Amino acid sequence: MKDNNEELFPVVDEQGQVVGKTSRGECHGGSMLLHPVVHLHVFNSQGALYLQKRPQWKDIQPGKWDTAVGGHIDYGETPEEALRREAREELGIVELNAEPMGKYVFQSTRERELVYVHRTVCDAPLLPSSTELDGGRFWSLTEILAAMGNDMLTPNFESEFRRFFLAEGLNLPRFTVKTKRIDNRPKLFDPLRRKYVALTPEEWVRQHFVHLLVHQKKYPAGLLANEVELHVGDKRLRADTLLYNKDLQPQMIIEYKAPHIALSQQVFDQVSAYNLLLHVDYLVVSNGLQHICCQMDYAHHTYHFLRDIPDYEQL
Repeated sequence: MKDNNEELFPVVDEQGQVVGKTSRGECHGGSMLLHPVVHLHVFNSQGALYLQKRPQWKDIQPGKWDTAVGGHIDYGETPEEALRREAREELGIVELNAEPMGKYVFQSTRERELVYVHRTVCDAPLLPSSTELDGGRFWSLTEILAAMGNDMLTPNFESEFRRFFLAEGLNLPRFTVKTKRIDNRPKLFDPLRRKYVALTPEEWVRQHFVHLLVHQKKYPAGLLANEVELHVGDKRLRADTLLYNKDLQPQMIIEYKAPHIALSQQVFDQVSAYNLLLHVDYLVVSNGLQHICCQMDYAHHTYHFLRDIPDYEQL
C-alpha cells in the first residue's frame, strides 16, 4: 500500500486562507507549498498520551511514532470536518469533543505544513485502523521524554510536544535549561539541588517557575529548596519547593503539576495538607499554565487568593 500522490490538497497562506490547490506528490516533493493538516493529541484520564505508529509504506517518516491522529485537510474541507474524519478513520472515535490549542507552520526538508492542533481526553477503547496505521499505544510523558532525540518519534511530533506541552506552551518566562542524557535517560540540571535530575513534565514546570521567582520576583536562591521531605504523623511527604524566611522558617510552599493536569480542589487540598505541619504564610500551586497563590490569615482562620505571585519585597 502507498499514498496517492495525485490526491488534491489545498494550498494556504499562514492564516489558513486557501490560495490554490496541488497534488500530494507536489506538496511532499520539496516544493514547500504550504498545505494544512490537523493533529489531535489524545490523553487518557491518567495523563498518558496516545501515539500512533506510522506504517512502513508512508512516504514521510515511515515506522516512527507520531501524534495520535494526524492527516491532511482535503481540498474543499474545513479543519473541523477533517479532524472528525481523521479521528473516526484512524482511531474509531465517533463522538469527539476536542479542544483547539492553536496553529503553527512546520517545515522539514521536504514540506511545509500549517498544523491545526487539538487535544482531547478519551478513556473509551481506541481502534487503530489496520490499513492506515501500524498500531498505537498510550505512553507516559516520562516515556516520551526518554524517547525524544532517539529517532523513535517523528520530528514533527517532538517539536509540537515541546511547543504545546513543555516550555514554549508555558505561562512562564523562557530560559535555557541545561539538559543531557545520562544512562540514555533525559536529565536536566537543577541549580538548587546542584545536580542533574530526571526530566519530567513536572520538573520542567518547576525549573521555569523557580527561574521566575529568582530572576523576576527577586527571591533569594539561597532561601529556596526543592524536594523537601516533611513528616506528618506517620506519613512522609515531599514538598516540591519551599521558601524560607530570613530566620530559616518555612514561609511559602509551592507544588507543581504537569501542564495537562488541571488545578482542581484536590490538587489544592494536597498542598493544604502540607501546611498542617508547616503553617506557612503562602501556598502556591502551578501547572505552568495557571498559577494559584493564596495568603494565609491565621487570625481569622481563612485565606485570601492573590491575583499574582508576589515579589519577594512584598512578602
